[in-house]
Amino acid sequence: MSEERKVKFAPMKLIRQASQYWAKLETLRELRGEHPIGTWRDMKTQLKQKYLLPSYYQRLLDKWNQFSQGSKSAKEYTAKFDEFPIRCSTLETETPMQVLSRFRAGLQEDLKSELFAGNADTLEKIYALVQDLDEIRSRKNQDCKASVPRPPSQSYQNRATSSSSQPQTDNKSKGIERSIPKSNP
Repeated sequence: MSEERKVKFAPMKLIRQASQYWAKLETLRELRGEHPIGTWRDMKTQLKQKYLLPSYYQRLLDKWNQFSQGSKSAKEYTAKFDEFPIRCSTLETETPMQVLSRFRAGLQEDLKSELFAGNADTLEKIYALVQDLDEIRSRKNQDCKASVPRPPSQSYQNRATSSSSQPQTDNKSKGIERSIPKSNP
């Protein structure tokens, strides 16, 4: 989509206050005799100035620096990590090695040590390697759980040992339940 079409289409997607703000901004520029905003970059700049706190990028960078895999799968961690450079607009200011270092720093220790053994040198290769390693690890865990025999459940054993001819009592010791069904007249 061309820059001009983006600028014409985007205001239609704005809602509530943002839509009102944009309409007022366009009207004000027209009254002042200024050219309408014609580039996507200028439009984003205007909206960011209005709606993002000055500390937004600093807070986002702090979150990125503290971001770790924790209990997330490697796929979830990779997807979330991949959002940060886009949202922080730091791809121009950070080297690929800095981004790789940040990614590795947040990984679980076992995956981190496996990465150093591999020779992945780009973010895409590291993403793929980590996801493969995590998949292998989760398969091993599933195989281990499946191979452990489980004892039969106690409720199944109780059913197998109880005789159907003996009367049964309820748990409240209120008497004997009927084992013969009632007949309907």
